[in-house]
Amino acid sequence: MTQTVATGTITLVDSDSAHSPTEPSAGGNSVAAQWDLLRNDETYYRRFLDHDLVEAVYAHPQLGVLFPFTSVTVLHLSRCTRYPFSFDVPCVVPDFTGTFKVKRTHNMVTGPRMIGVGVTAAEAVTLIAAHLPEGCGPAIDGTAEDLR
Repeated sequence: MTQTVATGTITLVDSDSAHSPTEPSAGGNSVAAQWDLLRNDETYYRRFLDHDLVEAVYAHPQLGVLFPFTSVTVLHLSRCTRYPFSFDVPCVVPDFTGTFKVKRTHNMVTGPRMIGVGVTAAEAVTLIAAHLPEGCGPAIDGTAEDLR
């Protein structure tokens, strides 16, 4: 679904649509459709996300099969395609000096844990891949609860 807001047009994901997690769906809530949106949407994502980082993460065989989502400039990866997403894959935060921070965000008790600071896009990809949860594979069509 598309919604027009004061700053332009954004695409909203319909989390109730049934689809395969590896093929685009009408609701756009598949891994392929979400990566396509992050890689090609000139009106929003390309303004806030580092394109080289997005391309590097997408090109990695273990990371490009995960569901990407954002929080303004932060790139998150989920092992599921529906909210609530999994938060057990490290995320990447730009530090606005041309480098990135890689951190875990899933521990609500102790807060985020830094894995790398001042790293390049390529180093960020390596760090994320090295800190994937055990048995991590392609994102499933479901929520974080379905992973348990």
